[in-house]
Formats: sequence, C-alpha cells, structure tokens
Amino acid sequence: MNFSGYRRTPDTKFGYQVGITSKKYISDLGWFIQPEVFYSREGNINQPLEFINVPIIVGFDFSDNFNVHTGLQAGFLIGTQNDPDNNYKSVNTVMNFGFEFYTFKKTSIGFRFDYGLNDFEKETGTSVTYTFAVYLIGWFKQ
Repeated sequence: MNFSGYRRTPDTKFGYQVGITSKKYISDLGWFIQPEVFYSREGNINQPLEFINVPIIVGFDFSDNFNVHTGLQAGFLIGTQNDPDNNYKSVNTVMNFGFEFYTFKKTSIGFRFDYGLNDFEKETGTSVTYTFAVYLIGWFKQ
C-alpha cells in the first residue's frame, strides 16, 4: 500500500504496489544490496499514474530483526488516466529511504519514503513525486 502525490498539489492518493526482490549480503557485518522490480500505482486524486519501478537498495542490518536502507530508483511510466496531452516524462528518478522489521523467519514488514529527484511534468516542470509506502515481503530463502 502506498500514499503518493506531487509537491505542487495537496491532492494525494492511496495506491498499491506488487513485485519481486532479492537480497545479497556484501559483507559479514550486515551490509546488503537489494535489487527490486515492482508495479506501482501512484499519483494524485486527479491523475493516477502507473509505473514499473526498479530500485537498487543498499542497507544495513542493525540486528537480526531490523534494517535501514536507502537507494536510487528509476520509475518507468507505463500508464496514465485523464492525460490526453501526454504531459508526463517517461522516466522518474527517485531517492528511497526506509527501514524494515523482520517479523518472522520468512517475512518482513517495511516502511519507505520515496522522493523524486527530477521534475516529472514536461510543460510546467514543477511536479516532484513523493510516496510513503508500507509493504510486506515474503522471503523464499533467508
């Protein structure tokens, strides 16, 4: 589940996301890299947007139950509604910040904030996206 909008407008929207991820530890000290691919429905009340997002996350496990992470994400716009003029750029670059709790052996719950690094509208150049996400991960191996 996510809650998203644009910097220039207070009209926010609830959305959803679904995808896949993998985690690879890069040291014995708890550092990891986590590539992801997921579909996300974002935008605001008047303009739902659909993306295929590809973040590359780097994080650190502070304990067996908790991590913090950050990364960069490329969001590829695959669909819009109410946009006959095609006012949006096809790629949205985003910075991610978040944390996860490993709730059970093969699941975790996470919280993430994404903030756009570029203006996303072609004409006005004043829209920067943001998203607050709450997510659940089921790990096949861990």
